[in-house]
Amino acid sequence: MRDSEPARRPVRIAFFSKRKSRTLYTQYIQSALEREGAKTFTIRVHRLSSHFGRTLARILVRLYLALIRPDLIFVFSGDIFADLLDQCATRYRTMLLLDDFFPVEGSLLEKAKKVDVFVHTMRGQLAEYTAAGVKRAVFIPSGVDPERHRIVPPGVFYRSDCAFIGKAIYQDRIELIESLTGKFDVAVYGAGWEDHGITPRLPDVDVPHFRRICSTAHIVIGIDKTHEYELYFSNRTWFVLGCGGFLLTRYVPCLEEMFVNHHHLVWFKDTAEAHELIEHYLARPRERVKIAGAGHRFVHRNYPFDRMAQEILGVVMDGREPAPLVDPWSDVDVPGGTPATPDREHA
Repeated sequence: MRDSEPARRPVRIAFFSKRKSRTLYTQYIQSALEREGAKTFTIRVHRLSSHFGRTLARILVRLYLALIRPDLIFVFSGDIFADLLDQCATRYRTMLLLDDFFPVEGSLLEKAKKVDVFVHTMRGQLAEYTAAGVKRAVFIPSGVDPERHRIVPPGVFYRSDCAFIGKAIYQDRIELIESLTGKFDVAVYGAGWEDHGITPRLPDVDVPHFRRICSTAHIVIGIDKTHEYELYFSNRTWFVLGCGGFLLTRYVPCLEEMFVNHHHLVWFKDTAEAHELIEHYLARPRERVKIAGAGHRFVHRNYPFDRMAQEILGVVMDGREPAPLVDPWSDVDVPGGTPATPDREHA
């Protein structure tokens, strides 16, 4: 009888990140890594620097790393000093996770070039980062938290035909929301809208508010920084679906590889189509409920943060290639094998 293999020591991860108190994004990742058996140690260098100064902060971090003996330095975005990352890269395995679109330049690029593995939650920029000198760039999708992203009872305060959650900082976003407010009951949540004659219901949104908005508004609008890159969308897409919202979002290249249009969510390609689809689905509440339910089930079943954590550990610690995307048609069960599409003639 063979002796059983010795238990593998939990992967020890030094997790460099800001708190992200509004979205709790980094906490979702850490919790998922912990559920996968890893041990994480949070290091907030900017907070240490604000309390003790940059020189002492560096010394404290180096002492802490020597104490915890990490197997992996996990950097979220640029949340580490460049010289400190230089030192870590000579002693530890390193990775950097980017969860949004930024131009491939500047200090963020330089940090991405230092780490062993650069992980991006959008596929469209990988070639640019590789061409710029990143050692290994991989695409791992984001996801939803099984506890925080859930359906809750609706609230009167959040009732609206359409809701948008985000700042007034991109011209095409501003123009779309302005066009909708003159035609539909639109609730906007975020900063900067007063400058465009729109009063937000809330200037900022935390997780409980986010859940309530998604569970109450008939349609949640999605429009992100850019629509030019493959599979780029903010984590708002995941969180809306995870909270059971009916999402109408701007199309990005290859979105059909991840979701089925009019089954998990609905996408538009221009303002006129957005208006048309809003009119269509406001008149069809049962279809909205069905699509929102399918999207909610699909992301929780196939894209929890646990999957992201598994992929990160496999790719970074074991050198594996990322798993392929889940076939979005895997849970589509309608006559003829295609999802229902809007009846434009009766919209």
